Amino acid sequence: MCGVHALAADFGEIPRTRLTLRVVDDEFKPVEEASVIMDCYDRPVEVRGSTDTNGQFGLVDHIRGVLSAHVTKPGYYLTSGELWDGPSSTERAPPTNQYTVVLKRILNPVPMVVRDIAAIMPSLGKPCAFDFLAGDWVAPHGTGVVAD
Repeated sequence: MCGVHALAADFGEIPRTRLTLRVVDDEFKPVEEASVIMDCYDRPVEVRGSTDTNGQFGLVDHIRGVLSAHVTKPGYYLTSGELWDGPSSTERAPPTNQYTVVLKRILNPVPMVVRDIAAIMPSLGKPCAFDFLAGDWVAPHGTGVVAD
C-alpha cells in the first residue's frame, strides 16, 4: 500500500481505523499515481497522497463524521464525494475498511465554447439551429454550419 498515512489527535474513545481506498478506471484496472485527498467533516485536517501500483491509498486515523474523498489524475475526470456519512449511535467506525472509487477516462473530449451572444430568433414556430462555434444561425438563417 502506498504510504499508510496517520494523523495524531486526541479523539478520546474513538479508536484508530485502517481504511484502504482502491482507485480503478472504468475497466476496473488499478490507477496508479492518482492524487487522493481524504477528509472528515468534523475536523479541518485532510490527508493527501497518491495511489500505489495497485491503485491503493491507505489511511489510519480516528474517523468520525462524514468521510470524503477527492481523486484526480490527468486524463481522467475528477471524482469526489462522501464515502461514509458518520457513525450511528452504535457505530464508531466506518462499516467497511475498503472503498473503491472509479475514475472515468476522458476519451473524446468535446471543446467547449463560451460566448455572450445577443440574438433574435429568426423564425417562430419553425425549426432553426445555431452554430455556437461560428456564433451564427445555421443556413438558411445565417452562415453557421454545425447545428449545436
